[in-house]
Amino acid sequence: MSRKVVVLGGGQAGLQTALLLKKLSSSLEVALVERNVRVVYKPLLTWVAVGKTDPENITIDISDVKKAGVKLYPQAVESIDLNNRVVRLSKSELQYDYLVIALGAEPNEEAVKGLKKDNLLAWTLNGALGLREALASGRSRRVVVGAASPPFPCPPAPFELAGLVRKFLGKSLGEKASVKAVTFEEKPLMGLGPEVSSSLVDLLERSGIELLSGFKVVEVDTNAKRVISESGDAIPYDLLSLVPPFKPPKPVTDLEIAGPGGWLVTDPYKGFRTRLGEVFAVGDIALPPFGAPMSGFLGSYMARSAAREILAEAAGVSVDHKERAYAECFVDHEDDGIGIYCDFTDVIYGGGKPHCHIMAHGTLVGEYKAALERSWRKTLRNFIEGA
Repeated sequence: MSRKVVVLGGGQAGLQTALLLKKLSSSLEVALVERNVRVVYKPLLTWVAVGKTDPENITIDISDVKKAGVKLYPQAVESIDLNNRVVRLSKSELQYDYLVIALGAEPNEEAVKGLKKDNLLAWTLNGALGLREALASGRSRRVVVGAASPPFPCPPAPFELAGLVRKFLGKSLGEKASVKAVTFEEKPLMGLGPEVSSSLVDLLERSGIELLSGFKVVEVDTNAKRVISESGDAIPYDLLSLVPPFKPPKPVTDLEIAGPGGWLVTDPYKGFRTRLGEVFAVGDIALPPFGAPMSGFLGSYMARSAAREILAEAAGVSVDHKERAYAECFVDHEDDGIGIYCDFTDVIYGGGKPHCHIMAHGTLVGEYKAALERSWRKTLRNFIEGA
């Protein structure tokens, strides 16, 4: 009898897990649960926010996974019954032999007092389009961009957004436009090392962005239009786009295997299994316990590892999972930018530090970023078509 694998979440990690499992083993029954059949390539949401690209250019219809033999359930996950190995969906329920949880993380704007009312969060498609509309109105001269506190996806992204917004406003307002970038860290991206941090500071300065480091946002006064820090400092704004801390989705926080903060703790040496051997977790939902950033690259790495572990166990063999876990990120400021490379292997497997360096800079950074999107799309297409 064939084994049933249910993958929850059709983002980068979940989608690749499902497609890889089916590509490498026709005998497995693979079901993918994702309520949105159009999946967004999130690294380019910053481009959507400033009109550099349109939504249709960064989305892919995943209904074609059926061609690869993956059963798609476009439904919401209501609950997970670990004891009976059942996932209850909005319209049906699924039994499983293996469960892969890849439900990602969601913004928690309520974590910062007053934030939700005025915030234009560019980390969702609707939020990016809302920011785009607000910028196009021409009524915003004082813009505050940044991050409130971790964890959140792609830590360099707020600094990219700051640069793109500055360039957008500069075309119509020139020096009258003011863009401030706030970060809770003493130096931006200091966890990625001095080379990355100093290069980012230089980029922000070249782009005419005022950087406020060590600014931990605790409140947004929507009446006075001010962002207030833990130390009592305040910044006025006309337009606000702050990344709040992200949280696990509700179906996960209710689980007995959820760790501190509701995140899922996994063993990288066992393909990112949880303490229940038949349950795996990949992507953003499982990265915070390692102290690693939420990253599509790392999510893909975890997806490959989980798929290999499931296939190896089904075949009665063992597999070595420790490979290089790396991520690339491009901070595009339209006519300038930096490309960051980080090796997170020691973070994932040994509790060590990442090893990062600048791999690109200058006017071609945007092209490199666009090439990543094309590679993502091509990879998924090849999986679906069996190439």
